[in-house]
Amino acid sequence: MTTPENTPQPAEGQPTPPNVPSQPEVAPTWDGAAPASFEPFAAPMQATPETPQMPANAMPGEYPQGQVPPVAPQAPAYGQPVPQPGAPIPALGMPQGAPQPAGPSFSEQMNAAVNSEKLAPYRNIFTNLWKGDTGASIDEGDRNSKLWIPALSVVTVFSAFVYTFFISRMAGQVGSFLFGGYPRLNDRFSSYLGLPADKFFALLFGMIIMFGIGLALRAVALTVAAKLRQKTYSFTRAANLLAVAYLPSLMMISLVFVFALMPGTLMIRIASLMLFVLFLPMLLMSELIIYVGFNRQNGFAKSVLVPHVMLTGASMVLLLVIMTILRSIVD
Repeated sequence: MTTPENTPQPAEGQPTPPNVPSQPEVAPTWDGAAPASFEPFAAPMQATPETPQMPANAMPGEYPQGQVPPVAPQAPAYGQPVPQPGAPIPALGMPQGAPQPAGPSFSEQMNAAVNSEKLAPYRNIFTNLWKGDTGASIDEGDRNSKLWIPALSVVTVFSAFVYTFFISRMAGQVGSFLFGGYPRLNDRFSSYLGLPADKFFALLFGMIIMFGIGLALRAVALTVAAKLRQKTYSFTRAANLLAVAYLPSLMMISLVFVFALMPGTLMIRIASLMLFVLFLPMLLMSELIIYVGFNRQNGFAKSVLVPHVMLTGASMVLLLVIMTILRSIVD
């Protein structure tokens, strides 16, 4: 028999069963015996797992026996990226530092840089000149009003550096030219660079100034020559025309620089021969491009040959005067 005192109570947190009065069940009778009433046995309740109690003398950080403490987040290993807040969690089975797809190679980056839109005008100038379409190269300069700024800057600085380096290499090989058959004298009076650092950079700075002033005077001479033939020709158009004319000379200067870099008397002699052989043709080609483009852009009614030649010579003389004055001031 169950009484209210020994009736099992539901565990904490579980719903209380409804209070339904129990009806006594009647047992079957045999041979006319009186029915016997009995109450059903109460269904056993499921035992609620007891929360383990911490011992009184437990130290901080200890956990009861049978329980696994929570795992604290670990710092990333050395060299691994630190996960940012809100970053996607890597998939299961993928390590945090899984290799990412490789980026473009150096050659691909160089090809992308050469084929970029910013370098397209300069690339077109070279390709059109190589194909024999000089007019297209000149028109390329007219379409880009600021083309002359980077083009002439590169021509000026690179040409000044190569010529300064070439002069220094020649000065270092004086012993080889004079005492090639005498090893001791050759070693004593020969070196890779014949100019000390202060003289090298002073000459380089002077070369940059000389080339820059020379190009500016050439542009002014073109504008004045056009004015003498009743045409208006801006400094920007003249500078763009000079950029188209002098950009091809970078190929010759680069070739001389490669041979001048190589040590030995033979290499500097080859560089000297190349400079002597290629300088005049490249200069002649540049002057022809300037004259053809000057006439193409202005359409003179009368020939501009005489004022162009006279003003070009005057600009060169003025350049020599300016450099002489600057040298006297520096000295």
